[in-house]
Amino acid sequence: MAAGRRLSSGDRAVRHRLPITAPARTLVDCAREWHLEDAVGAMDAALLFEHVTTGALVRAAAAAQRWPGASRAVRAVTLADGRAESPLETRGRLRVVGSGLPVFQPQVEIRAGRQLLAVVDGWYDDAALAVEFDGQLKCTAPWRDRTPAQVVWDEKRREDELRAGHPVPAPGRRGPGVALGSPAGPAAPALGDPPSGASPATRTHPRRGRTAGIRVTDE
Repeated sequence: MAAGRRLSSGDRAVRHRLPITAPARTLVDCAREWHLEDAVGAMDAALLFEHVTTGALVRAAAAAQRWPGASRAVRAVTLADGRAESPLETRGRLRVVGSGLPVFQPQVEIRAGRQLLAVVDGWYDDAALAVEFDGQLKCTAPWRDRTPAQVVWDEKRREDELRAGHPVPAPGRRGPGVALGSPAGPAAPALGDPPSGASPATRTHPRRGRTAGIRVTDE
């Protein structure tokens, strides 16, 4: 951990009256030694909860460029994305990157009019393909006092609503989003063929306004 090196003022912080290293410096020091998935997962979580910024991570990695393991830290910073909402999402994204596949757009809202149908973990624009990362805990320890059977049924109903009654959208990463039709509306287009006449929009987390993605809307 670069023992014996003097800490700059930007690398120091105080918590509960105890001197500590600043979040960005701590994450970069860990990334120089940790496995890539662990390092990126820690950075994703810190970005998600706004304990650190991407700029601070970049600066901390640049300051450590002559230290052992610096290239590992730079790689982790490059791959970090604060839109991942769980370690499983981080791991899944890194598996996609490591396989040489195109990277999906994280956290995409799918709406029918003003109704939010789902927020999918990942979205492939060209194929109109949603990606979900669900672990065993979702069924073994469900939230909202649901039973495991209710969790499975809720997921089935959500998927049925997306597939059967509503066309699947294909929002552009920087281009227009798309509104989903109502069950009584026009027939769904073929998979990957986006309907026309939508306007751009942005997905933001209610608690963390800086983490942006894509919002599929009719506004």
